[in-house]
Amino acid sequence: MSSGNVYEIKTPYVVYCGDQTSKTSLKVACGVIEWVPEKVVAVTNDSNRLFPTMQNVTLDEAVKLGAATLVIGFAPFGGKLTDAIIDIAIEALNSGLDVASGLHDKLAENEFVQHAMAYTGQTVFDFRHRPDTYPLGTGKPRKGIRLLTVGTDCICGKKFTSLSLHRKFLQKNLKSVFCSTGQTGFLISGCGINNDTITADFLSGAAESLSPDADEDTLYVIEGQGSIEHPAYTGGSMSLIAGSQPDFLVVCHAHGRTHRLGLEESPIDLVASIFHNLSAAAIHGYNPVVAGVSINFSNTPDVNREEALAQYKEQLSNYFDLDGVPVFDPSMPDGDINLVVDYVDEQIEWRHP
Repeated sequence: MSSGNVYEIKTPYVVYCGDQTSKTSLKVACGVIEWVPEKVVAVTNDSNRLFPTMQNVTLDEAVKLGAATLVIGFAPFGGKLTDAIIDIAIEALNSGLDVASGLHDKLAENEFVQHAMAYTGQTVFDFRHRPDTYPLGTGKPRKGIRLLTVGTDCICGKKFTSLSLHRKFLQKNLKSVFCSTGQTGFLISGCGINNDTITADFLSGAAESLSPDADEDTLYVIEGQGSIEHPAYTGGSMSLIAGSQPDFLVVCHAHGRTHRLGLEESPIDLVASIFHNLSAAAIHGYNPVVAGVSINFSNTPDVNREEALAQYKEQLSNYFDLDGVPVFDPSMPDGDINLVVDYVDEQIEWRHP
């Protein structure tokens, strides 16, 4: 028995939080609750009350609230199935819910889950794995404007920054298109690619297909993945630079993080990361403009954000042509994110009056 068609996942969702204690580990849960709350009726196992706006319910209670699908709200390191996830999936199927999982391991291929699917008639959707096929990359120029978010590490705010910018661009009546490249972005937008499940030869081709030839004033906001400097994720990150052909980069960094996740021997240097991403783009003949630097304070909530942003701005003013580049917190909708939006808008008008 195979996974259901990922383009047919039913809403609304109840989101499983498991034993996770931070929003950093609950990427999927955070994504759908923050960006499509109308699709979420409740959470389950949220013992730490990380999502105070959501009801914390049992699966049977979620069904009574109208939930159709249990979404696994996190991914263990490496995307491996755990006994707890298998157990909650079987419980959900027996409660009359479908299950949506974004793990690398396919939940629908587990024999116990398969038995539950056969018995209940419910469906499991392994939405990280999609049926789409992609061509080889060509490097041919395409019309339209492309902004790519890149990061100093994984899980540092690229999706949140991309969605925040996309929303701001739409508010300014720009022809903005959000381009999802991961499993959470897919649940939010219902489309896109999943960068880390595509065969290496077709990664840049997939990135090209994500932002096809368009009207000259169409603005593609492309969600970055991983970091070109993280050994575990560099391939997918590099392919997005090659395939997206960025006109603009927005560099994302998690405040207070000194080393890349899982790599104590890999220190983070924001200035070096900017240089490395510009150099990677130059390899393919692109010369993107750094339109802004996004700072994620989600794991350092007590810091003085204005003071920290000023320090980053001072640090960057001594390098490249970054004096005056907006350094912003994307969670502050009235902050300097608006300077990024205004700058990109001006560039579009200049290029395509």
